[in-house]
Amino acid sequence: MSVDERTRRDMYTGLEAALGAPVADAVMAHLPPTGWADVARTHDVAVLRGEMVAMGDGLRGEISLLRGEMVAMGDALRSEMASLGDGLRREMISMDERIGLRIDARVASETNRLLLFLVPTMTTIVGLAFAAAKLS
Repeated sequence: MSVDERTRRDMYTGLEAALGAPVADAVMAHLPPTGWADVARTHDVAVLRGEMVAMGDGLRGEISLLRGEMVAMGDALRSEMASLGDGLRREMISMDERIGLRIDARVASETNRLLLFLVPTMTTIVGLAFAAAKLS
């Protein structure tokens, strides 16, 4: 049964009338501000402390497991990134070689075209120069 403020006041008045104000004040000071069900005993606090310690230990264990998992994941990620980096390097080297070969082939092709254009052009110019020299 919870005690409301009116009942507390009635108790104080009765104690004051029967025992005097100083004793009534002392008794009322020792009563909890709420019902006794809301007051924790030493045993209750000890049990709660034990539960909290157990929870803390459990959390420490879980955190330790998570740390281990994160380390393993980090190692796996580093390994995968290294592998991907090696693959990318190989692809870039291969692409560089293919591009180099294509450029070499294109330069050779353009050189041949240029020579095929320049030789007849130079021959024509030389022939025109001789013809102009004979006509003059």
